[in-house]
Amino acid sequence: VLRDRLTNRQWTKDDEALTCFGCDREFSISTRRHHCRNCGGIFCQNCSSNRASTTFSKDPVRVCQMCYEELTSNAIN
Repeated sequence: VLRDRLTNRQWTKDDEALTCFGCDREFSISTRRHHCRNCGGIFCQNCSSNRASTTFSKDPVRVCQMCYEELTSNAIN
């Protein structure tokens, strides 16, 4: 499912995600939602703690782990 998000790059609405797309942790007052600025998925703090430049922003922005790996491997290769 997450790999499909990388291809489609659609911004997920907050009310469409009850759990983190990365670790499946349930969102609550203490576990906030964070959008990956690359794929648009919703993740917890732990699964979206990386920052990387994207095609949309030269400045580093919050990205999920999968996008971070994709973006940084593209920068190296």
